[in-house]
Amino acid sequence: MPHRLPFTGQGWIFELKHDGFRALARSGSAVQLLSRSGRLMTDPFPEIVAALEQLPDGLVLDGELVVPAPDGRSDFEEVRRRNLIQRPRMVQEAAAKSPAVLIVFDLLESGGEDLRTRPLLQCRRRCTGTSFRDRGCG
Repeated sequence: MPHRLPFTGQGWIFELKHDGFRALARSGSAVQLLSRSGRLMTDPFPEIVAALEQLPDGLVLDGELVVPAPDGRSDFEEVRRRNLIQRPRMVQEAAAKSPAVLIVFDLLESGGEDLRTRPLLQCRRRCTGTSFRDRGCG
């Protein structure tokens, strides 16, 4: 049944819905960017790879890979198109023209420590620390 106002409740977290590709990212020298099905997506998104290389080794991040439209919304058609480009020169041109971003919403592993059993808010606090945010995440 439609409601005029969204509900609120203690213990609930609300997030924006981004229209992109769900992605699992591994940081450091052996960067990986994987689709939900496990397909490697590092080649089509070199700007994401470069950002992940700047993070400490051993982070596993869960997020949404999006290409922002000029109005600030995510452009699903553009992220889909970017994912299909295979020629290196065309990948670089697309990355410069329509850069992608990884919107991180969960920290699954840090330095070999599995954080999946930890409360979400505890992982969020680790994700939004100053040193992490300064590297382009959060």
